This record gives sequence, C-alpha cells and structure tokens, in this order.
Amino acid sequence: MSQDKHVQIKASVDKSFVNTQDTRERGADDWMFAHFNQWDETLEEYSDNEYRGQFDIITRQLRQVKGEMLANPVSVKFRPSDNSPDKKKLSEVLQGMYRASMRTNAAKEAVDVGIDCQVSTGLGAWRITTEYEDQGDNTITKQMITRKPIHEANNVVFFDSQAKRKDKSDAKWGCILTWYTDEGYDDLIRDYGIDPEDRNPSTFKTPETSYVFPWTHAERHYIGEYYEVEEKKKKVFILRDQSGQVETVGIRQKAKLAELADYGFDVVDKKEIKTREVYKYVLDGQGIIDGPTKIAGKHIPIVPVFGDWRFIEGQEWWEGMVRRAKDPQRLHNMSFSFIADQVGRTPRRKPIMSPEQIKGHEHFYMQDADYPYYLMNFFTDDGQPLPQGITSYMEGPTISGTETQFLQMTEKAVQDVTVTPLVGQNALSDGVTEGQLRLANAQSQMQTFMYQDNLSTAMRRDGEIWLSIASEIYDEEDQVIIMKDDDSTEYVEINKTAFDKRGMPAVENDMSQASLEVYTDIGPRFQDLKQEAERKLGDLINGLAPNDPMRQVATLTLVNMMDIPTDTPLEKWVSQQMLDQGLREPENEQEYMAMIQKQQAAANQPNPMVMVAQAEMTRAKADVMSAQNDQANTAINAENAKSKRIQVLAQAEKYGADISKTLQEVDTEQLDNAIKVAERV
Repeated sequence: MSQDKHVQIKASVDKSFVNTQDTRERGADDWMFAHFNQWDETLEEYSDNEYRGQFDIITRQLRQVKGEMLANPVSVKFRPSDNSPDKKKLSEVLQGMYRASMRTNAAKEAVDVGIDCQVSTGLGAWRITTEYEDQGDNTITKQMITRKPIHEANNVVFFDSQAKRKDKSDAKWGCILTWYTDEGYDDLIRDYGIDPEDRNPSTFKTPETSYVFPWTHAERHYIGEYYEVEEKKKKVFILRDQSGQVETVGIRQKAKLAELADYGFDVVDKKEIKTREVYKYVLDGQGIIDGPTKIAGKHIPIVPVFGDWRFIEGQEWWEGMVRRAKDPQRLHNMSFSFIADQVGRTPRRKPIMSPEQIKGHEHFYMQDADYPYYLMNFFTDDGQPLPQGITSYMEGPTISGTETQFLQMTEKAVQDVTVTPLVGQNALSDGVTEGQLRLANAQSQMQTFMYQDNLSTAMRRDGEIWLSIASEIYDEEDQVIIMKDDDSTEYVEINKTAFDKRGMPAVENDMSQASLEVYTDIGPRFQDLKQEAERKLGDLINGLAPNDPMRQVATLTLVNMMDIPTDTPLEKWVSQQMLDQGLREPENEQEYMAMIQKQQAAANQPNPMVMVAQAEMTRAKADVMSAQNDQANTAINAENAKSKRIQVLAQAEKYGADISKTLQEVDTEQLDNAIKVAERV
C-alpha cells in the first residue's frame, strides 16, 4: 500500500512538472538572469567582446516595485457571518491574533521571499506550519502558528494540475521539494528512525537542470512534503431551542445530544455534510519516509503568489517583470561592453612624427614612457633642417551618435516593461514638473497594481489557512496576545467557560466557531498614515487663528499622536486636557471617577445663562408686583378721596358753610379744590 501510494505521488508530481516545464525553465532562467549572471548562451554567437560588463537596469526597477508593495502592505481582515455581538467580538480577537502572528520575523521573511520570487519569476510561495511554543520541553503541548519561506518556489512548489484557481484553493494536493546534502539527508532520515544505509533514493527532476544553470550540481537528495486533501461525508443533527438558537451535532455525539436536550433543544433536521481533512506524507525518490499524518486545518498549507498569471491552450503560464526585460537588458550590456572594449583596445591619442625627428630619442616615445620633457631633432645627421613640430595625431576611439542613441533606446526599452522612467532617479531633476511627477507615480502604481492585487489574493488565502488551523489548535481555555492597528498589544482570554442569559453553558471567544469571512485591504502602513495625519494637522493648525477653539483641539490631538515618553509632565497635561474636553474616554477607574466628580461639581455651580434667566424672571415678577401695588394704591387713594369728601362736608357743616348740593352731586374737581382749601384752614 505504501509503495503504491509512493508511485502515485511521484506520478502526480511528474505530471504537474511536465505540464508546466516550459514555464518553470523560463522562470529559472529569469531568476538567474536577474540575480546572478546576465551574460548567457543567448549572446555567445553574436558578441566577440573580450570585455563583458553587466550594466544592470532591471535590479533597480525590481527594487522599486518591491519597495512600493512593502510600503502599501495588504491587511487581512475577518468579517463575522452575522451581526451577533459574540461573533463580532470573536472576529476582533482573531483579527488581533492574526496581526500579531504577521509581525514576527519569520512571517516577514516568508512573505518577503515570496514577493521577491513573485516579481522576478512570476511564482513565489510560503508555507504555514504549527510548532510547539517550547521545542525543548516535552511537557508543553501549546502550539503556535508560524510561517516559513520557500526559496525558488518556481522550481520546488507543485500543485494539482486540475487546479484552475489562482490561490490553488481548489487543488487536491500540493508538494514542496527540498534538497539536502548527504549529511543533511542522513540526519533527516535518522530523525524518522531510519538507517541511511538502508536507502538509496533517486531524486526528483527539477527545473534547476535547465541549460542556464552555471555550475555543476553537487550530490543532492530531494525530499518531498506532499499534502493531500480528503473530503469525507458526515451526518449531523440540526437542533433548535425555543429562542431560535441553532446547534449542529454529529450523529455519534450522543453525550452532546443529551446535554442539549436537557437545555430544551429539539432535533429539527438531519442532513449530510462534507468535511475536509489534510494529510501529510514525507517521501524521497525511493519511498515514503513518514505518513500519512493528519495536520491541523482543512486547507493545503502552501500559499502561492503569482505575478503575471494565465492559462494558454490549457497550460498554466506565469512570468515576472524580468521575462520581457531580458532582451533589451542584453542589448544594453552588449552595447556598453562593445564601447568599453573599443576604449580598452585602442591606444590613446599619439603624435605622428618623421623617423629623423626622433632618431636617437625613441625611448622617450615608448608606450609606457613618462618623462617630464621630450627631445626631438632639429637637423639631420648631415646638417639639413627638419620640419619643426608634430605632423598630426593618431586619435583615440570616440562614441558615435548612433551608439549613444542605441544605448538610450535599450535603457528605455527596459523601463517600458518595468516601471515609468520618471519615477526613480529622474524624479528630482529640474525638468520634471509636479504634475508630471504625479502622473508618473500614477502610471508606476498601475505597473505595480497587478503584483499587488495578486499578493492580495495570496494574503486572503493565507488568512483562510491560518483561520482553519487556529480553530483546531486553540481548543483550550487560554490567554493569547493580540495586536491592534496601532501596534499596541494586550492579552485576552479565549474559550472561557461561562453562562449566557438563559443560564445555559456558553464559551466566550469560542475558537471552534471561527467560521468567518476573510477579505483584504491594501493601503499604507499605520505609521505612514500616522505621519501623514500629523503633517495635515500641522498644516491645519498653521491656518487657524490663535483664538480659534479648533486650534487648541487640533494642537492637543497632534501632541497626543506624537511618541512622547509616558509619565512626563507634557504627556500628563495633554492627557488630562483631552479627558477634560471630552476628546478621549477614561482609561481606568481613577480617571472615570475624577471625570464624574468634575461633572457633578459643574452641575452644582450656577450656570451664567441660568443666572441671567433667573434675573430676568425676578425682574418680571417685580414689574408684576409693582403693577399690582400701583393698582392697590389707586384703590386706596380712591377710598381716601371719598373719606376726604366726607370730612370736608363735615367740616363745612361744622363751620356753617352753605352747602346746597348733596354728596352725590358734588363735582369731583370742585370737591378736591374744597379739600385743599379746607386743609389750609
């Protein structure tokens, strides 16, 4: 059985290699051309130069594209399948865990190597594996997810020939070939408990044996790591309780069924679902060394990243930036080398003189002669005068206008298939306007966009593989470290047992429920965004008036964004000011209580507007009271006037005055006058 499986695996790898052999051999040629030697057999019959220089234009363009991709990294994000608070919280935790895993040196190296191969050959890759946190302690069972680089993925990574998707998510198998020296191979075999004397493996054929490889291969042993997906059918019960919560339980999980039944769940459906399991084999040319071994996750843990990728007549084809830049680069090297060869072979500018002029002084004019002065004859041996001075010169080599134009054409041809010429070294020249530079940058980004977009596809696949592995290896209650967008970290608990509102057992941050949608976003890194925000805030502050309230808010925000050492007076003052003005939330209980106390004190202190309103109300009440008093005084005055009338009449009778009119007929005005007279008496 093991030997049959070994034959089947070798046949699958050979078939995949045959289907992509031409592409892989061209990719291997591209890799050597870009990073090792640009003089290959292609130009042997066209150039007889003794000097063959390498005037590299491609490397500069490759570095520029890779730099733009690294400056705008791809962010992998997780979206919950529903809007439940538990799923949202779980997606945030997983997002932080994934971000922390990508900040490690191993992950950075793996992705950087993949990008280098992607841009150069058209195919890069990295693998995702699990390791125990402490390799030296056998009692530690806690695992972590790591990434490892795959060098020269064009030569050593193979997938199912029937897989048609760019991320290879539809592949049934994937394989990585790794070469070992004799000593390395023997050590590996011993680790698996096999005596190296018992094996005589043959090797896999690889594209490294293409005609462009510049050195003889030492003895190598190729080891294949073969991953195979097995799809299995599984019967499950669908249960639902009165609140509508749904649970899925395997048909053989009787204990789980009984537990849910006790909490009011009823079986509402029964169906058959498909599950995926991945098994790993380790093999050499002779047979299977180890396996099959089930690994965590449900995806092949190999992440491919393509450059320019397509299918042509049913065969998969990929290429990087180097492929179409090789011919103009070759011509550029050949042209420069031809000119350098001419200069090296042609002697320097020399004077032409008659033999009689230098007779006896020939040693002054030898090739390597260097004297402070030179001698020449003015007369022949018989006294005849000789011509004075140099007759003419033998000129050195010159570069024709055609050769200069040809060099410019070859350099432009390389740039046309890589990046825009204005972007790079010429961007700071005086002749380039700001508008031209923006246009060139936009064109350069379009050149890079295809590689960036394909990297986004690979990173999305990386997130899917990581998520499926995490949901299996993080199966116990534990504390994990998460990283936020601003690179700050904190610890959170996962798989924590608790009870929900109905009193049923529940698990907080349940990793087994990590069925989330994975998507990507491309943009500048957080630090770049932070620097850009700081620059814009500075411009905003400079444009605001000193007494503008927004100026203080912008200034506090800008200072808060700066990397100020903690516990310094400036940091404390800015933090307190932002808290007092409501620009940030309290970060601890002490700040929260201080904020509440200030709010209560502010509530007890009279508000100036309220005081003005109260004053107005008091004034209005006073006006009303004054009006009422005036009305009362008027009534009193009327009563007093009547009393006066009676008093005056009485006095008039007392003093014997002749009053002929009755009280009711007394004229008011006359009565008032009479009162005044009576008062004077």
